[in-house]
Amino acid sequence: MSVEELFPGIQDFLVLTSKCLVGRFEPGGGFRVFERLSESVATHAQKLLDAHAANRDSADIRPAIVIPPMPDRKWRTASLVFDEQVLHRLYPSGGSMRPEELTPFQARNRERSIYQGMEILIGYENKSMPGVAFYCPVLYGHAGRLRQYPDFARNLDGGVPPDTPMFEVLNFIALLSPSERRSDWARELVRLIQDISIQSSRRAGSSFTLSES
Repeated sequence: MSVEELFPGIQDFLVLTSKCLVGRFEPGGGFRVFERLSESVATHAQKLLDAHAANRDSADIRPAIVIPPMPDRKWRTASLVFDEQVLHRLYPSGGSMRPEELTPFQARNRERSIYQGMEILIGYENKSMPGVAFYCPVLYGHAGRLRQYPDFARNLDGGVPPDTPMFEVLNFIALLSPSERRSDWARELVRLIQDISIQSSRRAGSSFTLSES
């Protein structure tokens, strides 16, 4: 089974590989590298992956994971599962709860379709940085198993099997300062993600390509 068959919708999102290449999965199991984009972000991408390797559980760097669709979900695309700390940021409760404690509303929103989840991440703004993206989500092209991520497996509804395959979602601009997030290249990267994955008219099956990348 190909990646896009196992994770429906995954081909509509940018992927960062362990070799700091940026691209996306294509129908039939191929992977298309965006050469110019990869070259322009290579240095930053390496710093991000080094920071991720040094702190695997950082919610700022890895705000979510993606798993295949489960039988009892109302959507048929892959699912995005938020880190618990990220849920507290997206849906603040106003109380002093521990990171692993979720309100009923937070728990209900922990898992979304990959499209809704990515849209929520990219639409989030920190109140101290209005008009500036806080998350720039890209898939990390290193598949694993849910059992390797017990913090994500906790509180998932429907008894998702521990051997469920998954991809990490990394925040590509996690290491940038507020001023750096206002830079042209950071804004352009966020725009690309919005264009290829958030706008419903450009989802799977469309003729849209990143010829400029």
